[in-house]
Amino acid sequence: MTKKPVPTAAANELHARIAAAQKQAEAAKKVSKLAKLGFRAAKELSGDAEVEIHTGFWGCGAFGGNRTVMTALQIAAGRAAGVNLVFHVGDKSGEKDFAQSQEA
Repeated sequence: MTKKPVPTAAANELHARIAAAQKQAEAAKKVSKLAKLGFRAAKELSGDAEVEIHTGFWGCGAFGGNRTVMTALQIAAGRAAGVNLVFHVGDKSGEKDFAQSQEA
């Protein structure tokens, strides 16, 4: 049985999509790690006091980050650190993106 060669354009497109997905996964790991470290530090420095952190869509303006992903990462990190997050969504579009992150 002979294999059909994959057209070069299709192979290049597939490679580009895989590379983009890998880049996004690495970025999400970094954001998750930074959020956990920052939120835990705030918790540790507060002693016994309750910690409330005001936050928003990190990196989702000029940097083009995914609002739903960034929200989910911050919420998970906040829960793990035991802090309360107050999430500022800005507008109706932000409200929608925030709600979608809660469904995921």
